[in-house]
Amino acid sequence: MVFDLEQRLLKSKTNILEIQSIMATWSKSPLYERASARTANEKQTGGDNLLIVSELDERLNKRYREIRDAGERIHNLVEDNRQSLQVDTNDPEVSEQWKAYIEYIDEMITDGFYAIVQCDLEFFKQETDRKNNPEPLFQVLLEVQPPDMIFTPSIEPNAPDGFADFVDGLIANSYKQASLIPRLAKHLPHANYQPDIQEMNSLTEIRHEINDRVQHVISKAHEYQRSFDRYAYLWTDDRKEFMRQFLLYGHVLTPEEIQQHALTGIPENPPTTAQFREQIDTYEAIYDEVEKIDSVQIYDKWFRIDARPFKQTLLNTVKKWSFMFKHWLIEHVTNRFD
Repeated sequence: MVFDLEQRLLKSKTNILEIQSIMATWSKSPLYERASARTANEKQTGGDNLLIVSELDERLNKRYREIRDAGERIHNLVEDNRQSLQVDTNDPEVSEQWKAYIEYIDEMITDGFYAIVQCDLEFFKQETDRKNNPEPLFQVLLEVQPPDMIFTPSIEPNAPDGFADFVDGLIANSYKQASLIPRLAKHLPHANYQPDIQEMNSLTEIRHEINDRVQHVISKAHEYQRSFDRYAYLWTDDRKEFMRQFLLYGHVLTPEEIQQHALTGIPENPPTTAQFREQIDTYEAIYDEVEKIDSVQIYDKWFRIDARPFKQTLLNTVKKWSFMFKHWLIEHVTNRFD
């Protein structure tokens, strides 16, 4: 009898240790990783060390599946303990003691999820701390989509699928892990462990710190974007209308000129060859200026703007303006000799 009791107690203790071991599985392995975490061969083909997002759904599904399977195992181990310890839940006194025992295991699982989420948050905290001299972790593209310059993903406030929303979603995915194991202590208010984790101030503080860093680089990105506002006319102005007015008056009419000659009409003043040369030189100078724009801009060491799409579109647009004047001159000279 005593030996049997010892065996049952030993088994229950072994099951508890297994539950602890299960919950420690992911406490040292962040849900996310950089490209450098791959094997040497994969790194050589990738060539970049940003956060891996191409396999995000696959990674999430794998982790979530592992946790759900672990949850089933934990519930089975607890039921195994209940049977081994011959717990009669119909006995009020025994039932209360069993509830206290279940709450003890519940706290163990909560602590496990705390460590899991903390591991993920610490990953982002460390990798966005400029004092750690990190490599870029995230990247956005700057592009021209007339009439606007846009970032992909968007950095506009409250933009669905924007950069801030994306980062917050990554963190939310981490918290979601705590919802995947049904709560053992069914007499407690919440059906799973996520509400408990969300209420932990130490995790919330880290989350807020990460969000503050995101907002800081977004502010810097807006400043960077505004620095190119002076080029906006190149893709917003109508080239054909510009050329029409230039050929008639030698320049684009101002609102004041249009108002001044509203009744009499604006006298025509066709451009000279020198004025054509001046226009061409202006756009060639702009082209040289745009060529000197850095294709990549980095803020706080972890946030990178890839401006190559913007720069290439701008260069092509400037060339179109320049070619418009060159083409007219070539056609005009050719027609004179025909």
